[in-house]
Amino acid sequence: MLPDRRHFLEMVGIAAVTGSLPPRIGAVAEERSADVGTEPADYTIRIGTGTLELAPDHIVSTTLYNGQFPGPLIRFKEGQRAVVDIYNDNGSDDIHPLHLHRHSFELVRIGGEATAGVIKDVVMLGGFQEIAFDFVADNPGRTLFHCHQQLHMDFGFIALFDYA
Repeated sequence: MLPDRRHFLEMVGIAAVTGSLPPRIGAVAEERSADVGTEPADYTIRIGTGTLELAPDHIVSTTLYNGQFPGPLIRFKEGQRAVVDIYNDNGSDDIHPLHLHRHSFELVRIGGEATAGVIKDVVMLGGFQEIAFDFVADNPGRTLFHCHQQLHMDFGFIALFDYA
């Protein structure tokens, strides 16, 4: 079980002072298989732009997840540990705070390089960047995954994760 936010921040503070990871953070990393960060993803999300016809002769440019608007419904099994790759194919200067509701996740790749021990529920993703995260589907129901900028959500930068 992952630590709650308060305990996690306490442990990170200890790590900053002592220069070492507290035992529980190390244990979380050890629980994962040795090849997480290099193994293929269970799911891939590609963020891009495209056009959407709202009405005849009324076409707008919008954000697409995997070429869709709105983004896809991505299904998991309860208790499933999954790796999700995210590629931002947009070249804009915007930095997107990507948020997964009701879960924490571990960043396992940033820019193609394996990482471990970085636990988040929001991660910043810029243009032409990529990340991968590992999470456990342990809070059943529909869960939003989206950019935390309201305008971006309004323009389709949103998907649903679901499991029962």
